[in-house]
Amino acid sequence: MTEKLKRPELLRVLGTKKQLEQYIEQAEDYMDTLEEENKRLKSEQLVIDLPVVPQFVAEFLEENDDCDIQELFEIEHFELDSKNVEKSLNWREKFPNEFALAKVIGYEVKEKKYELQFPRIGTFNDYASNLKSSLGYASVIEAGYTEAEIKAIDERYLEFAVEVKDE
Repeated sequence: MTEKLKRPELLRVLGTKKQLEQYIEQAEDYMDTLEEENKRLKSEQLVIDLPVVPQFVAEFLEENDDCDIQELFEIEHFELDSKNVEKSLNWREKFPNEFALAKVIGYEVKEKKYELQFPRIGTFNDYASNLKSSLGYASVIEAGYTEAEIKAIDERYLEFAVEVKDE
């Protein structure tokens, strides 16, 4: 907006009905102008999606919450009391922009994905013959299920869940 918004002057003394109506009209115009300016500013806002990080990076960032972004990039060797330090530093090197954004604006955690590997047993082989066979398993269902999705199907399937590695 090029011109500066001007708020209507308050009436110091109650004036005539006409003066009061003019004041109310100015105040309403002012409110309309503010609402339009607010809509314009909202439409110009830059929307940034939170970066998606693996669970081990999320844990690393939480463990080192007291470090600022510069420290997280300058220090090559953190205390090795965390099993995720080396993996996190490697991820930081591969994805420096996502790592920095995660530290500054926050992040979403990429959930672990699982495939279901069912063992070869009796008539199950006939039932699962159209599914992929691999490594002695009657079927490997590679749909990238999350733990919650597997539990929603049947909690007993968690026995057959094998984590899919993708870093």
